[in-house]
Parts: sequence; structure tokens; C-alpha cells
Amino acid sequence: MQDINLIGKAKNTKLEDSINEVFNNEIYYAAALSALSYICKNENYEDTAIKLEEMAMNKIKSAGRYALLNGIVSDDIVKSLYSLLEHEKNSLDLVNSLVNESKELGLKDIENVINEEFIEEKNYVNDLKELISKHDKKLSNYLLNRSRLDYKY
Repeated sequence: MQDINLIGKAKNTKLEDSINEVFNNEIYYAAALSALSYICKNENYEDTAIKLEEMAMNKIKSAGRYALLNGIVSDDIVKSLYSLLEHEKNSLDLVNSLVNESKELGLKDIENVINEEFIEEKNYVNDLKELISKHDKKLSNYLLNRSRLDYKY
């Protein structure tokens, strides 16, 4: 894959801001396509739902290529995974706050959806820990000692 040679090539150039804008657009459209897919599934338009999910994944892949160009990740896999882990753990706190706020507001349907997403976020944290452990023994011991099992909401 020759994209690897392009990591960060647009960073600190005139293209960086425009590439970041396209990156954000790709993420926005991926989320919108995925949301439409949920609606189509609910309305029993399964073939349309599948196509929309496929389109959403393609948008995510495009966003990934723009992320490479702007150096959002590096070719240091462990360093990048560890950075993503820190972001994901911060996201856990935000999502947990949303669960609590929706509960306080009595918005049970919203609370349920956000709580499901919270569980997914916890799974992502664990998945990232496993990947880091697989690729870096030094970080492996650190992560095992710094478990996020304290999230028992």
C-alpha cells in the first residue's frame, strides 16, 4: 500500500486546512449514511440499509486516507494506538455524562441509546488495550495495571 509513504505529507502545507475540511465532511456523511441505514432497517428496506452501510464504510475509508495525509496517525502503530486509547477513554467520560444527563432529564429512550454506545466505547478501550499489548510489551504491563474496570455504570 503506497499510502503509507504519504503520512503527514500535507501537514503544515497550504492543503492542510482544506484536507481537514474534506476529512470532516467525509465523517459527517458517513454518520448521516449510517443513520439513514438505521431508518431503512426500521422501515424494512433491508437492501437499501445494506447499501447505505456500505457507502458509510467507504466514506470512513476516504476519511482515513485524508487522516493519513494530515498526519492524524503516524507509522508508529503502538504510539498511534496509545493516542487513540487516551481519546477513547476521554470519550467514555463524555458519554457517561450524557447517560447521566439524559437520566436526570427523564429521557429514557435517549438514555438507553447512549448507554448502549457507552458499552461499545468500553469495548473499544479493551480492544485497543489488547492491540497495544500484542504489539508492545512495555505498554502491555502499564495498561494491565491501569485498567478501566472502574466504569461499572
